[in-house]
Amino acid sequence: MVNIRIFLLVVVFLAGQCVPVAYQATTDNSPTKVLLYKDAVYENEIKTVTLAPSDFMNSSHGKIPASSLVGGAPLLLGFDDLADKTYNYFVTIRHCNSDWAPSSLPDIDYMKDYNEFRITKYEMSLNTKVSYVHYTFEVPEVKLPGNYLLVVYRDPYKDDYILSKRFVVFDNRAPISLPDQLMGMNQTTGHAINFDVRYAGLGLTDPLNEITATLIQNGRWDNAIEGLRPTFIRDNNETVEFRFFDHSNRFPPGNEFRYFGIESITSPGVNVRSIDREASPVTVGLATDKPKTGLAYSFHRDLNGGFKTVNYDANNTTHYADYLKVRFSLNAEQKVPGDVYVLGELANWGLTNENKMVWDAVSQQYVCDLLLKQGFYNYQYYLKEETANNGNYFEGDHVDTENRYEVLVYMKRIGDRGEPLIGYFQFGINERPR
Repeated sequence: MVNIRIFLLVVVFLAGQCVPVAYQATTDNSPTKVLLYKDAVYENEIKTVTLAPSDFMNSSHGKIPASSLVGGAPLLLGFDDLADKTYNYFVTIRHCNSDWAPSSLPDIDYMKDYNEFRITKYEMSLNTKVSYVHYTFEVPEVKLPGNYLLVVYRDPYKDDYILSKRFVVFDNRAPISLPDQLMGMNQTTGHAINFDVRYAGLGLTDPLNEITATLIQNGRWDNAIEGLRPTFIRDNNETVEFRFFDHSNRFPPGNEFRYFGIESITSPGVNVRSIDREASPVTVGLATDKPKTGLAYSFHRDLNGGFKTVNYDANNTTHYADYLKVRFSLNAEQKVPGDVYVLGELANWGLTNENKMVWDAVSQQYVCDLLLKQGFYNYQYYLKEETANNGNYFEGDHVDTENRYEVLVYMKRIGDRGEPLIGYFQFGINERPR
């Protein structure tokens, strides 16, 4: 009897010495999610993610989220959670190299505060058929210029990722300029971006190998040109040139983006064919699209693939705007050898099952339904083949297309653990007066 009591006491004592409950929960109960170092959404209920300066809070405008290290406007994050209750969401900031691989820098080297921030600003949707909670968060200041990944997770599990979003912070120690050769583009070369970088005062010993650049078209990371190195150095004025004869700095110009407006439920917007207001959610049918390949170029103003949330039915957009089920349809004479997607910032420029189109043999159309917040949207149709991506298969390419470009210049010296973003420059090609 004594031995049994001793055994029970030992069991009780050992139970008190077990691994903490929080650790056990993280191992056994938290969702299995892999963090992607790119713009990504990890749950279908998370919608309309924006990260931009405060004056573009409710929009995506064809540029990457970027801010100056000194005196730059703060970036604001916004997103909706299609839920009827709030969650404890936290933000952490990851420092990255120029290729978006995680760097070896500890948090204390690049953050001014403890690297864990609770999202405290939120609003419940009002008078909408689809319930949601709108969250906003001001990105904290960082110490160093460079690439950063903003990660939102659900407390208490730091691996219960909700979304991730790239942004950059620059200090412009290396001024960037465009040469006259930029205008020598044609239908064959497309939009080839040449530029110069002045590195005076940076203490570089081998500028041709210590400077790299990334080119961005219309705020898209999915087709960015990364890892470009200078092709020529001018020692007399401490400048490196980026000129390429192999077209490694070339972007297919594409076409102006397709667009539609669902700013109001009571009256159809541009390119809207039908609205079923009795459905829940409200269902919208867009005008059926046709391939643009082979057609003459036609200019119209667009958001370079972005969107802007707008609600004409109320004075508030953030939490009075409703979510609508929007049907896209694309005529095609036959099924093409590959997968077709509705692409744009409305889908985070990603190729997922959510924005993948389905072939309807009866109507000879590709169709797709997306749940979108009221607003004005740009999009295009994208073909992913088995061996390659043919993004402009349905859109065509025209050298006259208006596009926005960004040049990012990084410095990597021997012994450096990070790659600071020392130059940032944005400009438009074929921009028309507005």
